[in-house]
Amino acid sequence: MTEQQRRWSHVTYASFRNRAGGGGWHTGPSVAATQADEQLVVQYAPTSVVPTMPVDDFIGAAEIADLPRRFEYLPLEDMGLFIQSVPAGKDATGRPGNVFTHAFIDHVLAEPLAAKYPINLYGSPDLQTPFRIASVDAVELDAELQEPRPGPLTDLSVAWTMVTTMLGDRSGALFRLQDVLVEDFSTPVLTVRNANEAVYWLQALSSTLSPGESRKLLRFSTFERAQSLPAPLPGLPRPVLVVPDADKEALRRREGITVIDPADPDTQQASPGSAWSILTKGLVASGLPPQTVVELLEEPAPTGALTFGDALARMVRGHAELFGEELVDVAKQHLAAAKKPRTAEPHDADLTLVRRVVADPQLVLYQQVWPQVAPPKMSEREFAKLGDAALDGIGRLREVPREVLVGYLNFLLRTGLVPVENTRDKEFRNLFSDFDSFRGAPHLPAPPSAHPELPTLLSLADADRKQALGARQLRSEHVTGALGCDRSLEDITAWLRTPVAREALRTWIDDKVILRSSRDFSYDLLRVYYTVCIHLSVEPFISGDRKNDERLCLALGELMVHALEKGLQLKRQRRDGQPVTTGEFVALGHRIAREDLLPAEYRPVLLDRIVAEVREHGSPDRLEGLSTSHKQIVAAVARGITEQMSRSR
Repeated sequence: MTEQQRRWSHVTYASFRNRAGGGGWHTGPSVAATQADEQLVVQYAPTSVVPTMPVDDFIGAAEIADLPRRFEYLPLEDMGLFIQSVPAGKDATGRPGNVFTHAFIDHVLAEPLAAKYPINLYGSPDLQTPFRIASVDAVELDAELQEPRPGPLTDLSVAWTMVTTMLGDRSGALFRLQDVLVEDFSTPVLTVRNANEAVYWLQALSSTLSPGESRKLLRFSTFERAQSLPAPLPGLPRPVLVVPDADKEALRRREGITVIDPADPDTQQASPGSAWSILTKGLVASGLPPQTVVELLEEPAPTGALTFGDALARMVRGHAELFGEELVDVAKQHLAAAKKPRTAEPHDADLTLVRRVVADPQLVLYQQVWPQVAPPKMSEREFAKLGDAALDGIGRLREVPREVLVGYLNFLLRTGLVPVENTRDKEFRNLFSDFDSFRGAPHLPAPPSAHPELPTLLSLADADRKQALGARQLRSEHVTGALGCDRSLEDITAWLRTPVAREALRTWIDDKVILRSSRDFSYDLLRVYYTVCIHLSVEPFISGDRKNDERLCLALGELMVHALEKGLQLKRQRRDGQPVTTGEFVALGHRIAREDLLPAEYRPVLLDRIVAEVREHGSPDRLEGLSTSHKQIVAAVARGITEQMSRSR
């Protein structure tokens, strides 16, 4: 840090309105930020934060307050980067999915934090969280802003109560987090039910480190989604990533991660497997208050490289009277091992360059020749770790310029981080072939010193893309063929009873067939919801098994939400952004009643129960798990059905 630069700098980043009236991603108001600070934030700030439930611009203040906050801390050599990112509604062009980031940088890691641990700054009232483009454009920062104030969730005793008592003893999940970090072979991913849980788990984990260790060793993010996990950074410990438990199933398809589910009984009972976790178990057994532990951990750390558990081991060794002899021996053994000189790779400019590009793929635009870094240039283990990080880096290139994606693929081949034979591996090509940044990539001029196999890779990936687009179109036609409004209820019911139906529904959901289609399926799926799902809520008439039919009902409901989201998007585009009225959906309800419910040969008692269930849906306040606009539509259809049934019965 220079004499003129303050310890703290603040930078905002979002898709702001530009002078021409459109929008674009760039930095906004800042405080004491250099150009390098702004570039650092642009490099790491996310451009997508996807809530677990769809969001539109019509939500109220309470729903805005409940939107996820993605709070990330990255220890970067001599500074700490904090990034808070929140969904911000539509940008200036009307595109949904804007993200507002308020980042701040600590340029002096040697000085303590007033908040002690980085996680205690989650939810700080000094961090901006605007929603809707007018609020984003109106953001201003206090020119005197320094370290933000702590957030509301800073009580360590509550955090440890949640780990050890509130829902039973779940200490095993904490031990697993520690052990995976120590092993450094995979990225620990913690699944939680809500944002408060995320903060409390990270607070408990942080408090087993000294504040200084935490700021230099512990990278974390409080909100990620399974489909877009950030990559480990070369030369840094792997991050702790927190993911909503709604993504548990999707996480099973990810490689290079270890999923830690505190609700899993086996995880809750996991035994510690490293000195750090063994010491933590002894700490829990000692009964020391958490705040007392933190005060004892604040003793100055010795100079030299830090490893997880050092401060805890020093505390146990220095206060042997508080712990058993066996635990003190563990502490001594850990510290003795930590003193042994670590074998470090000699400095190599080629390796430094390659690691920088893996961390920031945009650098491929400024370099034309790439070195080979395969063993014996570096150890097998380090090469494998760097290769994993390089592959994870592809996921960050979904919306970059085509030249960056093509240049990065060439970089992977030239350096040997991706074997040449992977050009024939469809699984590798699937990592990028559906990216927006890949459109037209095969037709770009080859980069200088292009790898001989690069044209083949691009050509094969282009063929994969076209095949996938064709299959997606075919799958959307299959949705219409199975559940479309032109199908009778008898046809739909018969199809739902076939062995392939449940697998097809799950595929359409996982592949986001409706969301990616150019068609509007909202009428089709609303009709299915009010004729099939409502009937299923009364009796399991598809399979006869209530649990099976409940799962079927959930799948159809999820497809309906996809259809509403896509349908609203298409309707607004056709109406130049004008709001969608509910009148057409009331009319749809009339039609469903006339053409489907009234002609059906329901038993009188069954029909009464179905109509009563539909009537319950007529009040948006009673509909849970839907966005405001979706509630209004679902309720409008219910009102239409109820009106028509009342007139006709």
